[in-house]
Amino acid sequence: MNCPYCGIEMTIGMIEGDGRMSLIWREYGEKIGWLDRVLKKKNVIAEAHVFGKSAVGAYKCEECNKIIIELH
Repeated sequence: MNCPYCGIEMTIGMIEGDGRMSLIWREYGEKIGWLDRVLKKKNVIAEAHVFGKSAVGAYKCEECNKIIIELH
């Protein structure tokens, strides 16, 4: 995938969590509590797994220092 900012080829990889909590997206200043995260699954990008890590595929641009996440 080419970077939409500078056009160079991006490196494919992933963003990982330790699996205890889901990876989520939230606006700056927005409060998301445990119930939102676990029961409502509000803004979940990658779910937590009891026996593994939470992870989501991503592309990183070394030039712009930006990451693009693949949402499923």
